[in-house]
Amino acid sequence: MLPLAKIILFLGPLLIVPLGLRLLKQASLVSIETNYQSPATIFWGMAVVALASSFGPPAGLLAAILATPWFLVTLLLAFLGARYMLREVRDLDAQLALGAALMLVAVGGGWTLVSRAGLRPANFSTAIVLLTGVHFHYAGFALPVLTGWTIRHLQKQATPSSFWSSSFGSILRRGL
Repeated sequence: MLPLAKIILFLGPLLIVPLGLRLLKQASLVSIETNYQSPATIFWGMAVVALASSFGPPAGLLAAILATPWFLVTLLLAFLGARYMLREVRDLDAQLALGAALMLVAVGGGWTLVSRAGLRPANFSTAIVLLTGVHFHYAGFALPVLTGWTIRHLQKQATPSSFWSSSFGSILRRGL
């Protein structure tokens, strides 16, 4: 069943989420220690290995049990995101996007667990269930992180870059 989708899904927990967490740590949104000896990193590593192992057996109870640690990791991230949103977010800005990313990754973890369990909610095909997990790891986590990071960067720039002051840049600003 969709071997490329499984590879893309696995790259989310293996690469995309840790890289996104580093950006969120730089933004002072999370204080998760990301060195190789921290408990958070060790738990993440075990969850990723378990998730990879869940694709060995056919979808069912064993695959769901193996996918559960990753779902728990995403639930913990969602908890951090919800706590941050309730305490810090007061406006529609970069902070909202960054906090939402932490909450939406749990949707990806949940759909991944549902996929590995072999469930088909609303009679969706197994491919759609798997691809929904993929979608929320990227569009639900990576995209809001990049959007929030970009907004933060643009808000910190007091003056536009020299490109926008050039004749070509001014033509683009006016819309040709």
